[in-house]
Amino acid sequence: MIALDHIALWTRNHYRHAYELSQESGLGSFDGGFFPVHGLAQKIVPLGGDVYIEVEGIVDLDVFAGESWIRKTLERNTVDGACFMGWCLRSDSLGDLEALAAHRGVEVQQGISGGYQLMTTPPATGMLLLTPPVRQSWGLGKPNMYYEPDLSAHYGRQSALPGTGTVVGHGVSWIEIGGTREGLVDWLGPVFSETEAAIDIRYNGGRSGLHAVGVNTSAGEKVIRRQPPREV
Repeated sequence: MIALDHIALWTRNHYRHAYELSQESGLGSFDGGFFPVHGLAQKIVPLGGDVYIEVEGIVDLDVFAGESWIRKTLERNTVDGACFMGWCLRSDSLGDLEALAAHRGVEVQQGISGGYQLMTTPPATGMLLLTPPVRQSWGLGKPNMYYEPDLSAHYGRQSALPGTGTVVGHGVSWIEIGGTREGLVDWLGPVFSETEAAIDIRYNGGRSGLHAVGVNTSAGEKVIRRQPPREV
């Protein structure tokens, strides 16, 4: 089964943007830990239905100051504010990942195993394999896919911390992406039909990438709209 797993929202200050997102939508967050090799940290906004937004920002200048693709890409794409940098699928079948990897001509690779979480956050489990690599998917405004058979500690199932928001997410109702349906068919190949069956995808014909997400909540539908990647 294929589903939407999470959305990567890049910003220069993840604390401030998580607060602004809460003011806008009412949705709360919790601390998602840090990525020691990238100099980034994240706030997690659970949307319900095993989906979440990871609001990522700079936290370690010593690491981030290097000439990395992530540093350059974040800087370019957040000049005018936060950016929906990536939208990520999830499958409980390794065969789906292998089929997508073969279609894209890349390998299935090891993902983050959960060693970066803070002691106060639930341990990540299962999200160990992904394809295509972030640079070859997010960098093009396209989705990648994770293999995650065990959702027992999934971030989308966690609760926001008290005081961070009063609205509770009940799942994503739709997403809006740039480009066309034909373009996504070409990208996903053999896993497209299952993806389309699982996610209500709206196409606006604009720049590739995620443009908006509709979330069912305890306060009605909330629409979160941010710019998609514009420079990679």
